[in-house]
Amino acid sequence: MIEHFEDPAPLVRLHARLLKPGGLAVITVPNLAGWYGRLASHETLAIHNLNIMTPEALRALVPEDLAGTIEAFRSGRFTLAMGTIDARWGRFSQFLQVGSDLAGLAQPFHIEALCPTVVLKFRRKH
Repeated sequence: MIEHFEDPAPLVRLHARLLKPGGLAVITVPNLAGWYGRLASHETLAIHNLNIMTPEALRALVPEDLAGTIEAFRSGRFTLAMGTIDARWGRFSQFLQVGSDLAGLAQPFHIEALCPTVVLKFRRKH
């Protein structure tokens, strides 16, 4: 849910503070900054902070004074079933969503541009 805040850095800091030493935090956001965002409705885009939807931007949110190892990467298989298809497309949007999920299941290897989420993982310092 951090993608709904204008400044999510305090929330990520809170995640880090609540972890026990060595604990792992995993935060995911939708990948709407890429081509998935071009398919989304204006209403969907308006309620998301698109500026944090890259691995580099997510990594920059982690408080280095609390975090040890930090990883950020795109993840997942191709899908259009994450609210990116505009509902005004009607029944055709459902067909596209199911078809994209089937294509994602058949996807033989990781294709970064097609990943629907961006993942942030970090461990609390000991």
